Amino acid sequence: LFIKPIQGSINDSYFIVCDYLSGKEGRAKIQWLLHTAKEKTEIDTKKRLILKGASLRNTYKSGSTKAGGDVGLVVIPAYPTTISKVDNRKCYMSLVNQVGGFFATEDAKQISYIKETLPNQFSVLLYPYKGKSGKINFEPLLKEEDSHKAFKVVIDDLEDYIFLSQKKPSIHDYKGIKSDGRCGLIRIRKGEIERVVLIEGKRLSFNGKELIKAEKRISGIELLYKGGKLMVNGDYIPKTEIYAPEIGELFVNGKKKGFKKYRDYIKAR
Repeated sequence: LFIKPIQGSINDSYFIVCDYLSGKEGRAKIQWLLHTAKEKTEIDTKKRLILKGASLRNTYKSGSTKAGGDVGLVVIPAYPTTISKVDNRKCYMSLVNQVGGFFATEDAKQISYIKETLPNQFSVLLYPYKGKSGKINFEPLLKEEDSHKAFKVVIDDLEDYIFLSQKKPSIHDYKGIKSDGRCGLIRIRKGEIERVVLIEGKRLSFNGKELIKAEKRISGIELLYKGGKLMVNGDYIPKTEIYAPEIGELFVNGKKKGFKKYRDYIKAR
């Protein structure tokens, strides 16, 4: 899952890797590996990794390039996980040039996590940054064995609430988030809603407030709140109710629209 920034800095974007593992047997040794360029790696008491000066690889035309020493990567597991091993070794890297693909070896750092129970999951935040990494935290909202997933990500003054469903659509409670969607995002900045995303659903609520209420299932919709404006992108279905208590202007897929307002909700005309 890639959370892309609306605009501006790389520091508002990150990746979440979710591997959910289940089986008939209750025990199994499972190893999760991360290969990085051989750079300085720090491990703090919260079991997170900070890769400073990480090599960002660009395989377009010229092969691999480095992004510079002020770029890094923070790696945070969502659930208590011990780093079982960190060592240097030769790793095969698959590179692509203008002629075709080839393999090359380079010095790399291999970090491994091991778990020994099923069901289980490796849910990890990968946060690239430039300059200083700032305040960053990754918190699960559900138990580790739950096949649904929900997380809270904090980056400085930004709070993201994210959920993912692997089951048939139905209203599910993700500890403050309720939705029948497959995936969703609620972004809060300085206490105000800034961005809402709903994928394959009709309803989305946060802390008791309905944010989206549609009559039909929405394939994908994004709400961007900026000042007195609301920008709606994606699959807007007529009569969809959207939480917008202080909105004066509405834009749907770039076009300004009139709207009807009822209490804290609006409907596009």
